[in-house]
Amino acid sequence: MRKTPICRTPIQRYWLPFLCAFCLSSLPAQQQVGRPLITNYKYQEYDAAPINWWALEDDNGVMYFANQGGPLQFDGVNWRDIDTNGSSRSMAKDDKGTIYIGGNGEFGYLVPNAVGEMKFVSLVDKIPEGDRNFADVWEIDVYKGRVIFRTEFKLYCWDGETIKVIPSEQGYHVGAIVHGVYYLRIWNRGLCYLTDEDTFELVPGGERFAGERIYAMLPYDDKVLLGTRTQGFFLYDGKDFTPFKTELDEVIKGILYLPGVALDDGRYVFNTFGNGAYLMDKEGNYIQKYTSENGLQDGSATFAYVDSRGVLWMPLFNGISSVNLNSPFTAVDANMGLTTTVFATYKFKETLYFSTNNGVAYLEKDSKQVKIIPGTNGQVGNFFEFRNRLYACTNGVGMFEIVGNDIKMVRADVNYDFRARLINQSTTDPRRIIVEHQQGIKSFYFDEKVDQFVEESSTSKLISGSGELFETSEGVFWTNDGQEDGVMVKLVPEFIDGKLDLEASQYIKYGTGQGLPDAGIGFNTIDDELFIFSGEVEKTYGYNPEANRFEERKFFFDEYLDWDRPGTQPLETSDGKVFFGTGKGILVAEKVNGEYQVTNTETFKGIQNNRIFTIYAEEPREDGSRVIWFSGPDGAIRYEGNLETPTIPDFHTDIRSISIAGDSLVYSGNIALPEDLSFSFDNNSVNFGYAAPLFIGQKEIQYSTRLTGFDSKWSDWTTQTAREYINLPPGPYTFSVKARNIYGEVSEVVSVPFSISPPWYRTWWAYGLFALGALALLYFIVRARTRILVNQRKALEAKVEDRTREVQQRLNELATVNSVTKALNDKLELDELIQLVGNKMKEVFNSDITYLALLDRETSIINFPYQDGDDMPPMQLGEGLTSRIIQTGDSLLINRDVDIMAEYNKHGIQQTGKQAISYLGVPIPVEDSIIGVLSVQSTQHESRFKEEDKKLLSTIAINVGVALHNAELYEEAKVAKARAEEANEAKSAFLSTVSHELRTPLTSVLGFAKIIRKRLEDKIFPAVTVDDQKIKRTMKQVSENLDVVVSEGERLTTLINDVLDLAKIESGRMEWNMKPLFMQDVISRAVSATSSLFEQKKLALKKHITADLPLVSGDEDKLIQVVINLLSNAVKFTHKGTVTIDAYQDKNQLIVEVQDTGVGIAEEDKHKIFERFRQAGDTLTDKPQGTGLGLPICREIIEHHGGIIWMKSEPGVGSTFFFSIPVMGESGDKPIQLTRILSSLKKQIKHTSSRTSKERPTILVVDDDTPIRSLLRQELSEAGYQVKEAANGKAALDMVRIHKPDLIILDVMMPEINGFDVAAVLKNDPATMDIPIIILSIVQDRERGFRIGVDRYLTKPIDTEKLFHEVDELLEQGVSKKRVLVVDEDASAVKSLSEVLKARGYKVMEANPDTLFEMASEVKPDIIMLKALDRHDENTLKELKIQAGMENVMFFVYQ
Repeated sequence: MRKTPICRTPIQRYWLPFLCAFCLSSLPAQQQVGRPLITNYKYQEYDAAPINWWALEDDNGVMYFANQGGPLQFDGVNWRDIDTNGSSRSMAKDDKGTIYIGGNGEFGYLVPNAVGEMKFVSLVDKIPEGDRNFADVWEIDVYKGRVIFRTEFKLYCWDGETIKVIPSEQGYHVGAIVHGVYYLRIWNRGLCYLTDEDTFELVPGGERFAGERIYAMLPYDDKVLLGTRTQGFFLYDGKDFTPFKTELDEVIKGILYLPGVALDDGRYVFNTFGNGAYLMDKEGNYIQKYTSENGLQDGSATFAYVDSRGVLWMPLFNGISSVNLNSPFTAVDANMGLTTTVFATYKFKETLYFSTNNGVAYLEKDSKQVKIIPGTNGQVGNFFEFRNRLYACTNGVGMFEIVGNDIKMVRADVNYDFRARLINQSTTDPRRIIVEHQQGIKSFYFDEKVDQFVEESSTSKLISGSGELFETSEGVFWTNDGQEDGVMVKLVPEFIDGKLDLEASQYIKYGTGQGLPDAGIGFNTIDDELFIFSGEVEKTYGYNPEANRFEERKFFFDEYLDWDRPGTQPLETSDGKVFFGTGKGILVAEKVNGEYQVTNTETFKGIQNNRIFTIYAEEPREDGSRVIWFSGPDGAIRYEGNLETPTIPDFHTDIRSISIAGDSLVYSGNIALPEDLSFSFDNNSVNFGYAAPLFIGQKEIQYSTRLTGFDSKWSDWTTQTAREYINLPPGPYTFSVKARNIYGEVSEVVSVPFSISPPWYRTWWAYGLFALGALALLYFIVRARTRILVNQRKALEAKVEDRTREVQQRLNELATVNSVTKALNDKLELDELIQLVGNKMKEVFNSDITYLALLDRETSIINFPYQDGDDMPPMQLGEGLTSRIIQTGDSLLINRDVDIMAEYNKHGIQQTGKQAISYLGVPIPVEDSIIGVLSVQSTQHESRFKEEDKKLLSTIAINVGVALHNAELYEEAKVAKARAEEANEAKSAFLSTVSHELRTPLTSVLGFAKIIRKRLEDKIFPAVTVDDQKIKRTMKQVSENLDVVVSEGERLTTLINDVLDLAKIESGRMEWNMKPLFMQDVISRAVSATSSLFEQKKLALKKHITADLPLVSGDEDKLIQVVINLLSNAVKFTHKGTVTIDAYQDKNQLIVEVQDTGVGIAEEDKHKIFERFRQAGDTLTDKPQGTGLGLPICREIIEHHGGIIWMKSEPGVGSTFFFSIPVMGESGDKPIQLTRILSSLKKQIKHTSSRTSKERPTILVVDDDTPIRSLLRQELSEAGYQVKEAANGKAALDMVRIHKPDLIILDVMMPEINGFDVAAVLKNDPATMDIPIIILSIVQDRERGFRIGVDRYLTKPIDTEKLFHEVDELLEQGVSKKRVLVVDEDASAVKSLSEVLKARGYKVMEANPDTLFEMASEVKPDIIMLKALDRHDENTLKELKIQAGMENVMFFVYQ
């Protein structure tokens, strides 16, 4: 993890701890900005009643609270309740430190017991009997040596021995002791004072308060400040009451409550019963409020108390709260509407602005709430003031000028081209600024004409890491590289015609070669000096301009760096001070004798645990005080003061508890630590609890402990407030503890010695007894042990023999079970299984009678599929012992014939089968039922079977039950599979039949529609000249309607083909021609086939095909079909943009991906894509664009090749489809480039072939469908051919023999003789075998056609263009089967060429180079294909060409 002790505006989150500091401020009182930092204690935390009435501090700094459920004690760590037999309402402490408690009908004082626990001592028994009846004790005062408990009508005055009662008929209200006088307001009399005679006299003018409540009586110089409920404040000088107007009059009117607090510095705190508490200065000016609006958890502040540390405690109706009145820190945070991270604070024209993570915010003066300036969304950088105008940038808006609570744009961010962060002002020309943004930097120059900054130049050559640029006096800039760790960049500016050109400027990088570490770095500047820091290597660096490199260097702040904690960027102020954070806190530096030195490390220790991003200082005031803002993750922290060092109050550590053996309390604080503590060895686990009651950053206080005699050193500093030592060995110890507060101050060590006594058995006399006893015991043990060992050996030997026999028997049984189980697992046929079970039982148990019985639940008949030694017929359930075993589910073992007969008689059943002497039968369980019985019997020996046999047979029966169940399931599965296969076959046959039956009429519809369209467009429309617009529109509509007919017919053809392909795949009848191939060839052919689609929609196709793709094994036509489908889909759903096809290798897979910029696919539709007959979108609102079969067929094809197909898509962005094919191993044979070879061969044949006759070729069309013949006749005649027709196979054969045609187009499904038989007759007749034959049929059986010898095999509907292509090619070839001799030494190459040539209609013969001459001379082929020959073989070729009969042979040489 990178360590950055000083950093530039990082964006992280840290917890904001309790910020507080104690410093006696000499500042004049003024209203504080920001909210006070209040600590709230909820009733769940102190585990008592929510309502609290009073607060008090004892002489040791521990706090006490009068809680409705009884007094509470709090030492900063632990809350303890004190039992007073009731509630508590008031408290007071006398000069001796004794704490007095008043409650309902009860009052007394607290005293610690022997271990220091505070106990309540009641004083009620000291009251005269007639005055013991009273309600709440509202107030307790210590006055002139007496403790006065005030109730509603009586004062109880305790002098330490007796109680004097001072009654009042009018009733007592509120009292207080001010300037040594006990004032008390009495209902209907007014303000009185207590005389030495214990009477109350009205003060001069005091009667004016007879009906007006007084809640605050506080010293004000030599006067008394009175706070009333409805009439405001008065100053009483002993004679007159003068109204005292304050800014709080209206705020607290009607809700002021007792007692208020007068602070030593002249400030006052007034608590209210409905709206918290308020801080006021001596002149009556409002300074701060502590209400639910700014952090107080409840508005009813029932009391106010300031302890010795300056902490204001407020008991509430719902909990307890405290705040450090002397803290110079306040906060502007979420309580004031600042709900996100603050990066910078700036005061401009008396308005505070905040740079936040979500725009520029400002503090509204009237509401004291933070508001966001509209239109400034995004993360804000720094503030920049120029000519009394304020500027800022955000990464969501751009750069703008701030005008009040509005903005004026300077340069907007357009499509993320200016996600700006920081503004850097040039020092050499202040009118120029450089703004860092996400894509680089831009310069702006202040144009006097337009009175605004205008963009000057920009570049993306520099991406700054911190966003700040430091300009030297030479005018060059420094920053750290945002894309490369450990690199600084020097920008040497280039000016052209007086303007900075950032693109032409020079950027020089400095890295490890120039002295910087190979680690993350940051930079900062102080007094125009650049310094680099790296937390990873924990070093700082400076720049040496003479050497033009960076060097390790120590700076004045190095000793204060904490590399594990981030720091802040430095701030230089106008009065020469530098504020900065180094990880150890915020420091202040100044120049001393021309060198910077750290002069203040103490002032800001209260926020040293806070993450600070930036520091902003307002200008110093005339009195030397100043306001400093610290911005960070949780808002802005405000400091106001003279940078004085905080004065820490008494800071000490107390051991608050010592306990042993779990919860046994030895010491509970509140008294001096015990001396000569000693614990028995049974109580050698000791727990110490401790606390440092400071209540300023209390949760941040850390402790270190040490147990002398056990610990070798002090423990690490932690916030742990208890330490437990378990199982301490005997000896002396001293436990010590010390504390360290948030300012780094360490308290004095507090220690307590104790010891652990040794156990009795470790005393000297116990050791002597142990020695004597051990010797005697040893003698008797040896003697007795010897006798025992001899007896044990004999018993052990006998036991071993018994156990060996038992183990051997168990092994034999286990082997038997295993052999039976293994045999059962090998059988699934039910009859074989039953026979096997019976034979195994007979073999294992050597029984005279053996049977396996099975129950038929439907008929309740028990059958015996296996019997040996008996011949029992099927029986009804209820007969024989077999029925009893099935019905009860219990095994039956009977070892005497009389017992067997008794069993029959017992259950009233008749004997079945032969009489047995020994019988054993067990049930066969299957899940929760019994399906039958296994039984073995002996007709010769009683007691033939034992319990062990019953267990063994039962185990076998369980396995038999499982095996029989599996066999039954197997039989059911076979039947289900047969039915499923039969249904699947029926479905496939149906699809095939329907598809075939659709092809014939579809052929006529499509064919004649195309003919009509062609005739109209070529002959009729051009010949018609009309001026009537209606006729023109009609002609156009006719043309368009025909286009629709053709288009929809072709779409129906595609659907039929897809259905047939799917049926073939499902039925396993798809033909696969797997061979090695190159995927780039597949893609090339697919792209060619779809090029017209791209031209129609004017879409661009981009190809990124790796040149050296490896071989894959696949069916080339099928893979082309897949790529065509993916490309067609991409074009179909893309209206503008591009389609991209990529092919590359990923490990052992070849990946092809087709990406489009189309409409995309919604998340809820993605699962439908590869499902049959499913399409994306709402089928009720979206028009289907296809059959929904293309992608499922693609998936089947790819999975057959061992690959997978998948997709990713985003609506409105586009889709990408991928498929993978496993690549072939290195040893695979590379395929011959058959496509290229055959293409060249075709061109050469076409070039060398010419028609000898100028007559039009004659074509015989054979089809039983008259519309098809008519269609073909029109098309072929139009193309210039002579056409003959035959309506069936027999007529075709007759016509061929009368007039031999040049080519035959032949249907398959015809009456009398089918097309296959016609082709066979013609191809086997020497007179007709050379006639080229094209089969054109709905029957898809290419293999059969090519085996017969047909030249081409086409399927209906007719693709006219393809048909004419094949007709032309065959007629140019001249004869049906040109004889081709393939010559190559590579047998695999010969095989591949032969297969393809045969499929194209050639007669192929094979030879190797050695037999070329002999083979060619013998067979005289039409074409010789041979691999490139060397010079020796060229001579052979020349000799071959001059041989008789070889004059017209075409030679085709390939590589």
